[in-house]
This record gives sequence, structure tokens and C-alpha cells, in this order.
Amino acid sequence: MKKFLSLVLALVMTMSLVTVSAGAKDFTDSSKITYSEAVDVMSAVKVIDGYAEGDFRPTATLTRGAAAKIICNLILGPTTASALVADAAPYKDVPTNHTFAGYIAYCQKEGIISGYADGTFKPAATLTGYAFMKMLLGALGYDSAIEGYTGANWSIAVAKQAINAGLNKSLKGSFNGVKAVTREEACLYAFNTLKATMVEYDNRIVVGEGSSAVAISGVRKDLTWNKGTLNDGKIKKDGYVQFGEQYFEKLVRTDDTDDFGRPTNNWTYDKKDIGNYVNTDLLTASYTAKVKGGDVYSDIGSNACDFALTYWVDGVKLDKKPLSTEADKLVKKNDDTMNSTGKGVLTEIYVDTDAEETTVVVINTYLAEVSADYNTKTEDVRLDVYTGVKKAAAAGQTPTTISTTYTVESEDVDGLEKLKEDDMVLVTIAKGDVMTVTPVETVKDVAITSYSTDYADADKKDEYKLTKLTAGGNKYETAKKAFEDAEVLYDYNVEQLDDATFDLYLDQYGYLIGIEEVNGDDQYVFITAYEKYSSFLTRKLTDANAIFADGTQKTIKVDLKKSFENTDKNDKKIYNGWDAEGDETLNMWFKYTVKDEDTYRLELATKQFRDTEKHDASQDLVKTKTIDSKHPAQKATHVVNATGWVENTGDIKFFYGNADTTYITVSVDELKDAAVIDDVESVTTGIKNVSIDVYNDSMVKDKANTNKADSQGIYTVYDGGYAVASIVIGDDGATSDKFAYLYDEPENERYSKTDKAYYWTMNAVIDGVKTTITFKSDLPYDDNFAENLYKVSYDKDGYATDATVAQHKTDYVWVKEYVEDPTKKDIVKSTFSTGVDLTADGDTLWITDQGKNRGIVLADNCPAVIVEQKLDKGNWVADKTVDYASVAKAIKALDNYDTKNDKVKNFDGTIIVTLKDGIATSVILTDTVEKVDHKKDDTTGKITEAAISKDASGQLVATWTDNKAYANHKYVVDFYLVDGAKEYLKDTVTDISADKATHSEVSSKIAQNGDYYAVIRILDKDSKVVASATTAVKGFAF
Repeated sequence: MKKFLSLVLALVMTMSLVTVSAGAKDFTDSSKITYSEAVDVMSAVKVIDGYAEGDFRPTATLTRGAAAKIICNLILGPTTASALVADAAPYKDVPTNHTFAGYIAYCQKEGIISGYADGTFKPAATLTGYAFMKMLLGALGYDSAIEGYTGANWSIAVAKQAINAGLNKSLKGSFNGVKAVTREEACLYAFNTLKATMVEYDNRIVVGEGSSAVAISGVRKDLTWNKGTLNDGKIKKDGYVQFGEQYFEKLVRTDDTDDFGRPTNNWTYDKKDIGNYVNTDLLTASYTAKVKGGDVYSDIGSNACDFALTYWVDGVKLDKKPLSTEADKLVKKNDDTMNSTGKGVLTEIYVDTDAEETTVVVINTYLAEVSADYNTKTEDVRLDVYTGVKKAAAAGQTPTTISTTYTVESEDVDGLEKLKEDDMVLVTIAKGDVMTVTPVETVKDVAITSYSTDYADADKKDEYKLTKLTAGGNKYETAKKAFEDAEVLYDYNVEQLDDATFDLYLDQYGYLIGIEEVNGDDQYVFITAYEKYSSFLTRKLTDANAIFADGTQKTIKVDLKKSFENTDKNDKKIYNGWDAEGDETLNMWFKYTVKDEDTYRLELATKQFRDTEKHDASQDLVKTKTIDSKHPAQKATHVVNATGWVENTGDIKFFYGNADTTYITVSVDELKDAAVIDDVESVTTGIKNVSIDVYNDSMVKDKANTNKADSQGIYTVYDGGYAVASIVIGDDGATSDKFAYLYDEPENERYSKTDKAYYWTMNAVIDGVKTTITFKSDLPYDDNFAENLYKVSYDKDGYATDATVAQHKTDYVWVKEYVEDPTKKDIVKSTFSTGVDLTADGDTLWITDQGKNRGIVLADNCPAVIVEQKLDKGNWVADKTVDYASVAKAIKALDNYDTKNDKVKNFDGTIIVTLKDGIATSVILTDTVEKVDHKKDDTTGKITEAAISKDASGQLVATWTDNKAYANHKYVVDFYLVDGAKEYLKDTVTDISADKATHSEVSSKIAQNGDYYAVIRILDKDSKVVASATTAVKGFAF
């Protein structure tokens, strides 16, 4: 069945196969640019260019003032246009010193643009597609009055004329004239203007004189060149004047072809190459399935079928005889398949009516495997490209995969630098060379329920072809160039398929292009206990409590008939106990496969060990006390044999954690007077990120409130010399992200009947950032909570499950202890009841206590939070929290700050410091001095001032100064109401910064009396904050 795609989709596919050209503009965000040809050409002729940072920002919106500049650059050239000045203000909001005044005045004088009825132009406003098209039509010579570009329906007339003139050619999606124009859309429309034919009018009738003169009628005609001109043909040799031929004499377009055989535009400017681009203006039809001759006839028309035919397959041109065969297929209702077309094959047809030529281009997509990591020295990578499946040479042998190895260099093909061995990618090939390398979509780890195969060539019968496949409940059609896991799939019977899972690889058109059996990494599950039944021999399933290697914990059903089939017969004694009634503690790792969502088949993991103390009353020591970056090793003190866990009497080995090791911290509880593993408390990946204190025998008994510590220590499954996953009975150590300063009463308390758990949210400061933590517990919130620094435990879903007050020595050190050993702990906490002096001098926070100077080293841009406290029923509680970009700014905001000596005197609060490798990454200051509000005045980046006020109309307005540093950047302004210790976001306004030094933004929603402040954030193209400002808090009445 034919899959005829719209030309919009065809353009997208064509652009994805564009190869690198030597003259291509190298913007840092070039991969995000859709209209590469337009952007490259327009930037080469200096009509529009990128930013000083080296990027282009294709999706940033165009302002009306910037559009006027583009028009002037088009007509006058950038050098002349830059010298334009306005003798008088062209509009009342465009003074003569405005950045775009000269451009706007020129366009107004030439009748290309017009303002609004109130006499304004609004240069900083965004420009709609209709308005920009109207400007471009004016530049081409179209008369606004004659063509009806004024009045109520002006946009309809503009859209019709712009489309007829080809100004929206190659646009992705439909033209939406109401939407604001982006920078790359502006490039596309301006680029199409370069290629468009200019017009003039005969018999014009003009009413009025001078600046009031208006043409009311005229006969429009295309502008022609005088005979003998050398400009005709620089864009298109047709005797007519294209805009680019008139205004850009050094710009030349010539016809060419790319490596695939597609017609291309080769652009040069001042004899320097810009690039070679597919001529999408000629693209008439596109397919990604089998194409019949009759389909082509219907889609391109009978005249195009009679034109001279050229036919390319992967960059190779068909010879005369096969070409004649293809030409004969281009007749009405012909069902013959065109050469080399099929599912997953891009077939494009280009028709040049002027030259009376039709070109068919067939581009195959192949699946390839990276055979070695990208070589940074030779700057290349080796790819094994799969092209088919060869049948078995003899009975009993397996089919083989056909592949060809290519060495691809980064100077020829983009996107190679991040490729690793065994990565799968999609490639296209032309004339025997790899042209493009792109990511492949992967459907991971699914079971195949059915498939069918056939010969790729029914006559030769020498290569297999997968035709259909059903996996994971979905049916897939296969690409013509599909690669299969030949050595496995074709010998499989239904029972084998039932035990295997596969990765499916899909091409860019959604067809299955390859499959591969998943047999590399084993999947592990830790069974803490199972439920036993008296009728073991007659039961097929039993329940077991499972913890998976990613920390997921749930009850699973174990298939007793299929499990343990591959386990050594001597080890099967481990399972003999599964035939008695009751619950049994196991604590062992297993490999598993899943028949369906609920049924698991287990096999004992042979590579596992336990690190625990000997059960000897004379010893109360776990072999491994701590797991962290300084203590990465575990000791295999116990191993599994036929009876279960036994002491390792042989050579005891050490196993190390690495960046991929998963550490699962679990708690214990009492069951039948014994300690058993209860819940997963936290999950951490990577030895550098973990810090766990392992419970010893006494601690397990204490936590479980029992006299037996059967579940105790570390249970690890390993591969080679490294731990894959470890179940650790213990508690998260002193890592900074586990600590939070909690304050205020809980909010959003609720009980979930589904989860059988209580939830509530608390305000917190973590690593110098004000945030909230959501708790999940079997018990409701404890009213005895006191504001303090807490060590918080989290489950795998990110919910806080427990919070205990941080303890000296166990969790943190005092300032004086930090000075003695800065890396001893990751938290410093000291309360100064007698008062100390604070100074932030460069990269050090100095604390002067009774004449002794103690310094804490600060990281660059170390943030700080001031917790303002007040007395409430005899206790100091948080009144409000204020965050600062640096410790120095926070200290200056304290009321005891001595401006003359640049320090705080007699600070009698608490200092909490978060450290990394002994260097402070954040600071909390709890201030118990009765005071007026701290100022929030704070700026970052190139914003120098920020303020909040009320304008003449009674609306709140935020103002800030950046001296044009962030022109055309998106900004976000948040307006906050301060009510005691609470702050409420009342309004958010976003827009694009104009090209001016000072900016303002108004809140039209706020009309409530109160104290307010504003936060201004400046965003880059990736929506990251590059500058910010927080105003002082001020009171307003409405």
C-alpha cells in the first residue's frame, strides 16, 4: 500500500539527510535550526546574524523594529543600512535616538511599513507572520493600497499574495499569520524573498501629493531585465528580476546534485562557498513504502512522467536499460513496483518544469552497530552496517547476518563523537560511503509472540526477510532493509520464544529495522521471605517479598514449576523448605525472568556473598562498618551453599563498588522474635554518592526490638570483582543531601486509603536552597516537632520516611572541630550563645569567638539562607526565611552588620554549613535577634539594580537595569506577597527584553494591601537562568 506523505513531512525527512557542506554556517546551536539553507544564506549576506555568544537562537521571536532592520538590510545592504538615521521621529514611540529609528523611518518613507492608528509603531512588540509578509511584499514592489493590504481584510490579501509569490516555501507546517515570527522563520521568508520575482505597475493612478500621495489603481506586472544584463541567471535565468539579482549582485545560485543524486542549490557569495542544499522547491512527491508506477503518475502528473528521467539508488545512477524499464512504469493505473522502493525506503521525486526533467531518488536506511568507541586521535569510528540475512548453508546450521564494515570520519559526518561500542544507529549510504549517522529508536526488552519470514528475492531464495512481527502486544511492519538476530530467531520454536526477550529497533519512519535478543545483563531480585504452603507439590505459584536491583519493593508470585530448573541439583536443597506452611526468611539474591506482569521464574544467583560479623558473643563487630567513597570494599565473610548462608572458610575476597553499583538501604523489624528486613529506606547509585553506616549485631537487635539478629549486614550480588547491587541493613551516613533544616508547621496533611499512609509537606532548607519535603508515614504528624537540622531518610520514590535530629559527632562537627580536620564530616553546626563576629572576606567566612579567628573556606558563589526567628511560647521559631546569592550579601543583610568595619558584631544564632571535600557549598544563619525585616535586595549576573514600586495607575511595577546586556532574552517576573513567615506567589509575567538599558514589568492582577517584593529572572535559549534580581520588600496600599 502506497504511503504518500505530505510535502511538509517530506521536507522534514529531506532535511534530516542533509550532508555537511564546507560553507555551512557553524552556529553553536546549528542542530536546532530547521531552515539551514535560509539561515546560512541570509547570515552570509549579513541580513541577519547570530549572537556574540556564537549561537543563533532560531526560535526567539522577531520584534517589529528588528524586522525593519532586516528589510533595510535586504534593500540597501547592511553597510548602507547601518548608516541610516531619522531626522525626525517617525512615530511618537520611536524617538530619533531609538536603536531602530533609522530603519523604521526609511521603511515608512518607502511605504513598506505602517504604524498603528494611535500614532505608535511599537518597535519592541513581536511581529506577526501577516505583518512581516506585508513588509516583504512591499520590498518586492507590491503596492499596499492597490493590492488591498489596508482595511479590515488586509491580512487575507497579504496571505494570498505571499503564498502566490512563494514566500512561505519550505515552511514546516501550515502558515499561521497570527503567530509571532521566529528568527529562523524570518530567515526563511526573507530567503524566499531573495528568490522571488519583483513587480512594477503600469497605468498607476495616484491621488494626493507629496507624502500624502496614494496609488488607487494600476496594472501589476513582473519586472524584467533589459537585454544584455549580466545579472539575469544569478538566481534564476528566466529574464525576470529576482530580488536577489537586483540587490545582491555578489550572491549566485547554481544547479548541482548531492551525493544521493538529489537536485541542489549551490550558493556562493563574493565567490566564497556558502553551501550545497537540496532544492526542495522541486520536490513534488515523497514515499516511505513500496511505490507503484501508477501512483507516481497520479501524484506528479502526466507531463512530468514524459520528461527526461533520471533514477538514483543510494547515489548510483541507473543505466540506460533499467532506466528505460522504470520510465515504462510511469503510466496510469500501472501496478508495477518502482525499482528498489519499499517499506522504510525514502523515495523522492523532483520535477523541474523549466528544464523538463524528472528525477527519482531512492535512499535506503540501514541498521548499524558501533564496533569500537569513537577514536579521539584519528577522529573516526567503525560501523558494522547490516544489509540482510543469508540462509543456512546446510541443514542443522543457522542463518548468518550479512554486514559490511565502514570507517567513518567526523569531518565527513556529524554526530560521531559520543558513539560507544555496541551502540546501534541508523545510517544512509551513497556511492559506497556513509552519509549520515542518526540515533535509532529502541523498544527494550519485549517478548515476541509471533513472527513470519520470507525470501528477500523469491527467485534467488538466498536471503531471508522478516515480514511481520508481534511483540509486547504491538504489531510491527518491517523495513525493506531490516536486520534480524539471524543466528537466534530463525531457529526458535514457540517454547524458546517464551523464555527470551528482545530489543526492537525502529527506523525514522516507524518500521522495524532490526531485533536483538536480550541476553547480556542478568536481572536480579532479592527475596527476603516467602510464604509456604502445605500443598507444595500441587501448587504452581507462591508469594514472595522481593526487592529488585533498582530498589523497587513488592510482593511477587513465583512460578514453582519453572523456577530453579537451571539450578545445580545439589543447590536445590535450598528450596526444600518451601513445602512447609508459614512464612520463611530467606535473604538471598536470584536471577529472574518474567512470564507476564505477575509471574516470576527464579534461579539462584551463584555470584553472591554476605558481609557480616561472626555470631559469637565475644564479638560485636560487622566486618564492614561504613560504605562510602573512602570505604568502597566489602568482604565476603559468608557464601551460599546447598544449605543456605555459611561462613566462608576459604580465601576471603574483597569486592568493590563502582559508579554503577546500586546500594539499597533497608530497615529491620521484629517478626516471631527475630529481626527481619522490613522496608527500603533509600536507593543510591555509585560509590561516590553513597554513605551508609552498617548496623552491627547490637544495633539490629535494638532497631528491631528483639534478641535475634538473623537479618544483619550486607547482602551483595556481584560480577567480576565489582558489586552489582547491595542490600545494606543500616542507616544513611552524613551526606549533605540527607540533611535538611526543617521549620514551620506541616501543610497539606492527608491520608491515602489506597496507600494506607499519611502525607504532609514541610518547609526546608537543603544545601542552601529553600524547598519543601513531602513526608509519607504509617503514623500521622508528630506535634512534638521542633525546628532544627534533621537527617532525613527517603524512599525510592523521593518521599521522606523518617527525620531524626542531627547529632554532634555522628552527623556534624563544631566549627572548632572543622578547623582541626575540614574533611571529617560534611556538616558543620555551632550555636553561639555568647555572640561572635562574622566576616566574609573573599573565599573565607571568618568567625571570631573570644579573640580566636576560625575560618571556613567558601566555594565560588556559595549561597546563604537567613532564618529569621521570633519567640513563640518560649521557643524560637522561624518567622521568615530569606535566600542570598552569596554569604557576603547575607552577612550585610543582618541587623548587627557594621558598615564601617564590614562585619557582623555579636551574632548569637546558629551557623550550619554544608561541605564538599572540606569546602562550604551553602550556609544557613539562624538569627534570634529581634529586628526589622531583612532586605531582600539581591542581584546576580549583569543586572545592576532592581526595585518594586506602584505606578500612576495604581499597579505594582518591577524595574531593573542591565545596560542592554540581555536584549532579546526571555524574562520572568514573579510578584510575591509577604505575610509574616509565609510568602505567596501572586502573579507571574513573562516577555522578551527590549534592546534598552532599563526595563519594567507591570502586574495587572494584584490589588491586595500588603508587603510585596519581586523576583526577576533572565533566561537563555535553553530556559536556564543567566541573571536574577530580588527587590527589597515594600508595603503598598490599593
